[in-house]
Amino acid sequence: MLGTSLIFLSICLPAIFAQGNIPYGPPSNTQLGQAPQVIPSAPCQPGFYGPNCAQRMPGNRYCGGQFREYNQMTGLCIYGCQWAGQQPPYCDRECYDGKFGFNCNFDQPRGKCSGLGQFGTYNKVDGKCTVGCARPGYLPPDCVTVRVCEYGKYGINCNEQFYERVCNGNGHFGEYDFTNGACTKGCVHPGKQAPFCKYDCGNGKFGWNCQHDIPKGRCAGPFPYGNYDKVSGHCYSCKSHGKKLPNCTYDCDEGEFGQNCQLRLPIGEKRCSGYGMYGDYDKKTGNCKHCAQPGFKLPSCNQMCDDGTFGLNCKLKLKLKKCSGHMRFGEYDPATGNCRGNCLEPGLKYPECDQACENGWYGAHCQSKLGPGTCGGQEIGNYDKKTGHCRTCGRFGFKPPLCTEPCEAGFFGLHCLNNVKHKCSGNDTSATGHCTTSCQYPGFEFPWCENECEDGKFGLNCTEKLGEKKCSGAGKYGDYNKATGECLQSCEKFNLQFPLCEKEKCSNNDFNRTNGRCSVSCAAPGFIFPDCGKECDHGAFGLNCLQNITTKKCAGSAPFGDYDPATGNCQGDCFLPGFKKPECDKECDNGTYGLHCASQLGPRICGGQGLGNYDKKTGQCRSCARSGYKLPTCTEPCDVGFFGLDCKRNFTSNKKCSDDDYDRVTGYCNTSCQIPGFEFPACDLECEEGEYGLNCKEQLNKKKCSGPGDFGYYNKSNGECLNSCEKLGLQFPLCEKACDDGFYGLNCQGKISNKCSNNAYDLITGYCNTTCRNSEFQFPGCERACEEGEFGPYCEHQHREKKCSGGGDFGEYNKANGECVQSCEDAGVQFPLCEKECQAGKFGLNCNESLPSGVCEGKTEFGDYDKATGDCKSGCKVNGMQPPKCIIEIKNK
Repeated sequence: MLGTSLIFLSICLPAIFAQGNIPYGPPSNTQLGQAPQVIPSAPCQPGFYGPNCAQRMPGNRYCGGQFREYNQMTGLCIYGCQWAGQQPPYCDRECYDGKFGFNCNFDQPRGKCSGLGQFGTYNKVDGKCTVGCARPGYLPPDCVTVRVCEYGKYGINCNEQFYERVCNGNGHFGEYDFTNGACTKGCVHPGKQAPFCKYDCGNGKFGWNCQHDIPKGRCAGPFPYGNYDKVSGHCYSCKSHGKKLPNCTYDCDEGEFGQNCQLRLPIGEKRCSGYGMYGDYDKKTGNCKHCAQPGFKLPSCNQMCDDGTFGLNCKLKLKLKKCSGHMRFGEYDPATGNCRGNCLEPGLKYPECDQACENGWYGAHCQSKLGPGTCGGQEIGNYDKKTGHCRTCGRFGFKPPLCTEPCEAGFFGLHCLNNVKHKCSGNDTSATGHCTTSCQYPGFEFPWCENECEDGKFGLNCTEKLGEKKCSGAGKYGDYNKATGECLQSCEKFNLQFPLCEKEKCSNNDFNRTNGRCSVSCAAPGFIFPDCGKECDHGAFGLNCLQNITTKKCAGSAPFGDYDPATGNCQGDCFLPGFKKPECDKECDNGTYGLHCASQLGPRICGGQGLGNYDKKTGQCRSCARSGYKLPTCTEPCDVGFFGLDCKRNFTSNKKCSDDDYDRVTGYCNTSCQIPGFEFPACDLECEEGEYGLNCKEQLNKKKCSGPGDFGYYNKSNGECLNSCEKLGLQFPLCEKACDDGFYGLNCQGKISNKCSNNAYDLITGYCNTTCRNSEFQFPGCERACEEGEFGPYCEHQHREKKCSGGGDFGEYNKANGECVQSCEDAGVQFPLCEKECQAGKFGLNCNESLPSGVCEGKTEFGDYDKATGDCKSGCKVNGMQPPKCIIEIKNK
């Protein structure tokens, strides 16, 4: 054998060198691309290289090839490495990161394996991940095959599971992605957010997979979208009144109104004008635009007009109280304004009660009639239409006011004013009974003063004389008043003014000679044209009585008071304060007010130019000159809750400022807001984003609440979140402290059992941080045990064959570390892992047996033997021993 090898080396070596195929020399250009090397003149012994073959190959360098060829000058492997996972050409270290396999020819994908670095932790021999997959849903250790979890489970190592159906599709749990639990065909129930279908739709969304939008401001409730059904989008309550549920887009049906159309107009009672059973009304409030019947007031049209108003929508007003009754304007029909009971005063026509009785009538409702010739004056005469009392009797010797009864004994003359006992002025009488100086009463002859003046005379002591006949009646001078000279019935001539009958009644003395009526105009104001002998009717005045008094301006019992029919000026007081006498139709000059403008306004306190804008009747201001003071006096500060000019502005809440301490001019609080969550000093606007608390002095440092914006939805009063925390693992509603022990997830709603060692778990996911308390459960979920054949963290590792004793396909082993519990299944491997061969000198089940040294033939101390049985493989080392055990001598035959 040795000779043959020498012959081969001497004959074949030069040819091999020439071809470049050198078993122990340098490689050719096809051998890893190395350049030819200078080689020793004779090949080195195996395991040596370099000049004079002085260097020994490292013990951990294993070159590939049929003869483990390496370069005898450099020691580099020519045909690569013997084992996979070694980096050529030295083959004494593992492949670089990102490489694996024989000669590290295979690339490892990034993000495939979990662990440190871009490529994670993996086996450099076969590229398999050793601590699990980096992506959920992939099957370790290859981590290239999507792991199809048991139906109903998903996630990393299938730790998560469904407890109810949330996904659409076939099967009890629907169709979903085994990697993350996302539903592949949407949610099975409307109102859930796709793809995970666990949580309700967010604000503004509803329906299948939350694909539908709901408009802002449709539903009542907080936030822009209010409270509504996330399944159907139906509002629980409409934000706008006058809209009907559930969609809140259609107006209320006829007869309905208010929020959610819950209120109803009375059936059969049409309050509002317009078409239909209920007329035209506001669906928000139920208020009418116009009332159907007069006498009812807007907007509800179910209440009668306020006192003093009447007619359709109560737009007409009573100027004076004309009807009897305890109310300010008495009892009247709110539809027509007519009195329901009696007129307030007699002398007025019923039921209007605003026009005087016709001539000849008087009393309540003008039901009494006056006799002819009773009262003095033309035609029916001058009398009070309330009582029928004459203002002047038409005949001497009758006593007023009725002028129908004769004078009492001892009295005589017109109106029975003359007393026979008091006929002399100052009771100055002589012994004979005649007066010494003058009569007491006009119309009587001096000195006896008992007989009326002779015909043609009148006045005191009958000293006045009539020049000619001016009064109608018998005699030379007609019927006239012997006291005043005034005519009692009428003037003798048509063109003279009654009762004096001295001045012409017609202008330019232009009158009809047949009937005495004026042709153009009365000569003096205050008389009715064309007769011009009778004073103006009540309510008229001026020349020919062409001017009318529209409102009562003079005091007096008559509808328009007591006034001069010639000028229209009041004869007594003004009817209302605030007007100048005698006209009583012009307001007081600035600075004065009250009856006849007799009162003076004090220092300027009313707003407006000059002395300000105020009520000339009462002196009360219509507007204050200074803000912060209340009407009408403008001297008292605003009531609590009000501020500004005339105190017209008010707070939405009377308690916006602490201790009600605020500036009555601006409405700003002086010290602090009453309620937290509002900006100081106005205290009527919510805090700006990121601020909260009393006077908005507190600030959020970062976003802790869910919702849009930099800070999400939170309570401006106390800083608490309204919906949920922005991050998982924080306690709701403050969202600042970590979850208490045993809780995790959103708002700490997830509850965790005692599953993690040292109770150390992730507050966000609920996964254990280090190991499971029960080593046989899958990490990090730690909620279910590893399946048969699986072990280790995440249950990532698998037994490929049965190596442990016990029942089942993989025997009895520790699912935490894969170690066998009782014994190895096969002899010759080390317990408890049962993977490596027994150490030298050991064999049998669990390597419990020991082999004496020097028994078996071989290069080592214990030779070459079977680790399972202890049998020597290459024979006995000591001659004469019986193989294969080699511990029993061979007996000579």
